[in-house]
Amino acid sequence: MITPGDRITRFVIREPHRSKLLEAQVHWGHGGLSEITFYRTYSRRKPDGTQETWQDCVVRVVEGMFTILRTHAEKNRIPWREERGQRHALEAAQRMLAFKWTPPGRGLWMMGTDYLWERGGAALGHFVFGGLAFEGQHHAFAVHAVDFDLSLEVLFGARAVQLDLHRLTVVHHGLAVGHQHVHDGSV
Repeated sequence: MITPGDRITRFVIREPHRSKLLEAQVHWGHGGLSEITFYRTYSRRKPDGTQETWQDCVVRVVEGMFTILRTHAEKNRIPWREERGQRHALEAAQRMLAFKWTPPGRGLWMMGTDYLWERGGAALGHFVFGGLAFEGQHHAFAVHAVDFDLSLEVLFGARAVQLDLHRLTVVHHGLAVGHQHVHDGSV
């Protein structure tokens, strides 16, 4: 788990592999739409003020992933094998560079940044809001939502809110929070 104030041990892909990754050619798909989307949405400003390339992002993300792994290993006194880490990081980077895998968008944006170590891993979390299920004229709809905390790799479970025309029951974290009457559609 990433918590603010953790003592981190940065992982860096060794040379010459790191330079080769940064100089690799990128084969964008979808007629360039993927490139435009990347630069608009996920590319970060580098300390020198220039815009991050896909190659820069790949290195940042993979080094960030392996920094978390290495820090976790050291924090929990699990042996860290550097050569094995380097091999796996290089393979992950090469595959990501070729778009054989990518993290979710929040991973592209946040992984490998100091923000995670300064404020915790919640930025890698995810919230999913499901659709509406109509259940007849007295029950207007049911709303289902699911929380994920990917930094812990734990599914916290479903929260459900059921609205009917007369009463609202809110269920939060498995506990009934309260009841409120619904008169004009407002709560």
